[in-house]
Amino acid sequence: MLGAETRVLATYGVDTDQYRQYDKELSRHKLNLPETKIILYTGRFARDKNMGALLHVYNEIKKAIPDSKLIISCKTLDNDYMNALKRYIDDENVIIGSFEEREMPYLYSAADLFATCATSYFETSGRSVLEALSCSVPVLVPNWIAFNEYVRPENLVPVDFFDEPLYDWNSYAMVNLKEFGNACVDLLQSNSPWVSKLPKQFEYKEVAKELKEVILAAVAQKPRGQTHKTEMRGGPSHGNKLIEDLCEILNIKGKADILSFINQPIQNDHKLKEYQKRLYYTLFKDAGDDNGHA
Repeated sequence: MLGAETRVLATYGVDTDQYRQYDKELSRHKLNLPETKIILYTGRFARDKNMGALLHVYNEIKKAIPDSKLIISCKTLDNDYMNALKRYIDDENVIIGSFEEREMPYLYSAADLFATCATSYFETSGRSVLEALSCSVPVLVPNWIAFNEYVRPENLVPVDFFDEPLYDWNSYAMVNLKEFGNACVDLLQSNSPWVSKLPKQFEYKEVAKELKEVILAAVAQKPRGQTHKTEMRGGPSHGNKLIEDLCEILNIKGKADILSFINQPIQNDHKLKEYQKRLYYTLFKDAGDDNGHA
């Protein structure tokens, strides 16, 4: 175990230089989106995201706002799950597709509301919600796990807990659908300005600064007991900007500093072990390990 002090921080950051608010009218024109009320969801179309509940809620929203649109932007789509929900999907008003990364800030800016009904235990932080906040989009989410740590209370909808799944096999709890639908309509019809912003601790620069301090503290510690042997078979991956910047900030030009951290035997500190594992998989391309890393 390491003697370095650990801290809780986001395992990724939102690049606020990229994800920022753009003019709504220009954003819609750029993406060829209609001039109507737009509810947006971004992320996986999957059972653990409780998409059935979101589609059910949207059908209730249409009763109050008939010309509203639901845009679902997803790069990962569970086709069997989507087909099972086909009866809830109005092809005229529900737009399902995939947008390029460079288009995402404009998509968020074009929306009147970002909504998700995800309530599974796999929902750890909610990157899409953070990106929406960074673009100053109103959000509506369940009062669930990480959401309630950074979304203002009036934008959290209560959830009910059940001994058995209510909506599908992945539903451990269910957002109150009636309250969620009413809250969506209230937000969409409200003329009050949106003031919530992305919390500072989720900004990319802040996360890089915090993670740098954690890693520096960790690599400064001497190993205790037997360490794992890891060989670097590839070079640093260029697919993760955060890790690349950290390597530059830490002046890691060789293998020694980062390997000394990755090879530490961490047992009870789950958060630090998560950082160790993330660094291992990000920094070592095509690397195998028989010591529990891979």
